[in-house]
Amino acid sequence: MAVHGGLTIAHSTINGNSAAEDGGGIWSGGSLLCYASTVADNTAGGAGGGLFNAPGGQALVQGSEFRGDQAALGGGLANLGALTVVGSTVAENQAAVDGGGIWSGRRLLLFDVLFADNSPNDVARF
Repeated sequence: MAVHGGLTIAHSTINGNSAAEDGGGIWSGGSLLCYASTVADNTAGGAGGGLFNAPGGQALVQGSEFRGDQAALGGGLANLGALTVVGSTVAENQAAVDGGGIWSGRRLLLFDVLFADNSPNDVARF
């Protein structure tokens, strides 16, 4: 799913998707709210197996779960915009290079986030 404008995802499941480049589950370059949702088992050849927040993107993830996603960078989530994650779980995601849970090169705010069993690490910043 690619978003350039605004999108709210609520009480939803995004599962089993893939992208050759970035954003296996969600690619967002606009305003994104992901609320009380599950993003799982998605893959990306580039960055952001579950979610890729592109430059200029503003994403808020609240009360959601990113689990079992895979990518080269940011198995669960990858951020090149502004990303805030609140009251969510980031678990069992895998990155081939860095940022098993989250890989971020821009503004990243984390509040009450549970990280578990991400490989090779939970959060990577560059």
